[in-house]
Amino acid sequence: MESEWQNQNLDDLITKRNQGVNTTTEKVTYSESGTTVVRANNITAGVIDYDKVTFVDTETYSRIKDACKPKQGDILYTKHW
Repeated sequence: MESEWQNQNLDDLITKRNQGVNTTTEKVTYSESGTTVVRANNITAGVIDYDKVTFVDTETYSRIKDACKPKQGDILYTKHW
């Protein structure tokens, strides 16, 4: 079947890869309130479940936001083994 779509390797399309917040190397401790953190386990079938999100305090957010804050047009994906 002819198609206008082309198959490409995801690695060839990604300009910046980020695994998100790494609690070990970035010494992130989640808190009961603060800035919302969406993790891979909050995403199912393309939908973000905000009922089970966690939070980081203001200091932590200030430290990690440049590396971890999605921008408009970014694509978020999860990889389940």
